[in-house]
Amino acid sequence: MYRYLLICILCYGLPANAQFTYVDEQSIPVSNQAGEILPLAWSGGLNASQFNTIDLNFDGHEDLVIFDRMTNKVITFLNDNGRHIYAPDYESLFPPEAERFLLLKDFNCDGRKDIFTGDPLGIKVYSNTSEESITWEQFMFTTQTGGKRPVILTKGFNLTNLQIQPDDLPAIVDADGDGDLDIFNMRYPSGATIEYHQNLSMEKYGSCDSLEFERITQTWGGVTECECGVFAFNNEDCDAGGRTKHQGGKALLAIHANDDDIIDLLVSEADCDQVFLLQNTGSFNDPIITDATTFPETNAISLTTFPAVYYEDVNFDGKKDLISAPNLYSKEHLTINLKSSSWLYQNIGSNEHPELEFVTENFLQSDMIDVGDNAVPAFADANGDGDYDLFISNNSEIDTKSRIYFYENIGTLDEPAFKLIDDNFLSFSDKSFYNLKIHFHDLNRDGRKDLIFTATNADDGSTKLYIIPNTNAAGLTLNGSPEIIPFNFTSGENLSFVDVNQDGAIDLLVGRSSGAVEYWRSTSTSGLPAFSLADNAYIPADPNSLTQSIATTSGDFNADNKTDLVLGDQRGILKIISDFRTKENRTTVITEIIYNERLEKYTARNLGGRLWPTVVNLFATDKPAIVIGNILGGLRVLRNDNGNSLPHTLRITVTPNPIRSGERIKIQSVRDVKLEIVNALGQQVSLPDTMLSGSIEHFVNVNLPAGLYFLKFVSHSSTSTQRLIIY
Repeated sequence: MYRYLLICILCYGLPANAQFTYVDEQSIPVSNQAGEILPLAWSGGLNASQFNTIDLNFDGHEDLVIFDRMTNKVITFLNDNGRHIYAPDYESLFPPEAERFLLLKDFNCDGRKDIFTGDPLGIKVYSNTSEESITWEQFMFTTQTGGKRPVILTKGFNLTNLQIQPDDLPAIVDADGDGDLDIFNMRYPSGATIEYHQNLSMEKYGSCDSLEFERITQTWGGVTECECGVFAFNNEDCDAGGRTKHQGGKALLAIHANDDDIIDLLVSEADCDQVFLLQNTGSFNDPIITDATTFPETNAISLTTFPAVYYEDVNFDGKKDLISAPNLYSKEHLTINLKSSSWLYQNIGSNEHPELEFVTENFLQSDMIDVGDNAVPAFADANGDGDYDLFISNNSEIDTKSRIYFYENIGTLDEPAFKLIDDNFLSFSDKSFYNLKIHFHDLNRDGRKDLIFTATNADDGSTKLYIIPNTNAAGLTLNGSPEIIPFNFTSGENLSFVDVNQDGAIDLLVGRSSGAVEYWRSTSTSGLPAFSLADNAYIPADPNSLTQSIATTSGDFNADNKTDLVLGDQRGILKIISDFRTKENRTTVITEIIYNERLEKYTARNLGGRLWPTVVNLFATDKPAIVIGNILGGLRVLRNDNGNSLPHTLRITVTPNPIRSGERIKIQSVRDVKLEIVNALGQQVSLPDTMLSGSIEHFVNVNLPAGLYFLKFVSHSSTSTQRLIIY
């Protein structure tokens, strides 16, 4: 009876989705064409980043929090002695209701930064209530009648919402130096002049723990923004040829741009590629703006469109830097280079009087796999050496042409390591394609995996399905021109390839813009494939508007000899349907599949907005990995952890990884273990039988040359091996 009860207790804590449980795999080595390791390879890319700092792990050091506006996604990096360590488990600690923008500011002077974020009615605030972990509580605002509203109120002609346009970014700063936070925003709804809202918390209560605003002016500094780079001053109207209505978004940043200790403003707009300094030559109480100049003075910001700016210590050197990124909802119809969309200007002055020195156009992105936007991964054995090589297609570069990136697996079948060999595989940028999505399948039934892709033709705007036949039985030889496979679909819709009816021919599952997934049966026996509609609601449409044009992939993810289906949509949430060929299963999706150590449970997670998943057995196990491309241009790897969370499981964490030569690693284990370190040749390079006690942090100095090593942990009959990258 006791044994039965014990088994029940142990099993009770297992998630219902125990057969589909994954960890976020970050340790697969990836190097660029020069052979340099990318320490943030699998962080998932960046597009329209908003930069903030906050102490996430309570170690006394500010960490980095990025909010990507295209995906409403929080992206978190820990500060490890000045190095950025991607830490996705912290992302789930932020409120999912954050949208449009996210700015971290300490409004109540308790030493903990709070959240200011967008809302259709204005600006929401979440108070930081953290103690042992990051937690938040939404701040409610009291109306004149004693009611409660979820958005900031301000007293103008009457007490009303502090309303901003949906694509605007306000400046939140202690403008008058009294200790509480004030707000600058573009006047709603005209968007031509600047409003200043003073926080009266200190004036009324002698403390900064309230948010009571009064609109002081709708024409701060007497300046009017007429069009890109054109301003009117001294409260004058724009010239007859100028415009004064709100044309797209505006972004503001309040900063001390010179040595006079008076707040100046930086302003940008959606139709412009530059940021302009509105320098206050008057006083705080009587601001005077007489000029608008591009900023910074040297190497001025010049993003393709709508550059917003942020003033935060993003390189962890103790001084706030200026960083600019596009403030976009989407890239549609734009030719912006999202591979280089984070411009960093290092502050070599002080926080109060910055001196800005340009550093890079791709801050953090150069340390990641980031192909711009719409990264679609596919795997094939390109050189016939028995392992899986990585290919990534993208939407387009700045010249509106798509590329394929080829990463060779220079590791092994079960210990992969990827190196970028060709950033323009098959010279795809010479073709007239954008919106490129690649796959490898034997569609022509000749025993060889062919390159299958969908793409939009820049010449006529048509989107088609193509095949380049593979003439190599052992690897990939793709010398032919693309052939069109007749099939009708739109540019945003997604195709996947699976033998649905188990007849030996590959069928199509089509994620339609309606939200439904259609099943098209293969009707060809040889030559170019052909398909006929078998079910127009094989997976019924979800009423949520963010589940349109679903991308799918299939495989046996739980080793039960049945085919499962993985779905990704534009919310960034990965979903699994177990044994999808069984009709009653197709209305049940599993989403809580990724383990979060901070929450100590399996959760759903935004993996980067719109997703393109693929299946590949990267680790030579009976449960393959899921590799996900996203709209941010990056990749994520989910490794199946067997859903086994029983106490006898040997769980070990090693951080950071990768490390620089000469740095130390932190090792934590739930039980006593022996540690051995071997190099890639299998040679032991550490003292044998190094004992590490369980439940205690161990810091191990690794004084080894750069390279790939293996940490072998042994505890009784259990063994665990982890890769360690030193660069």
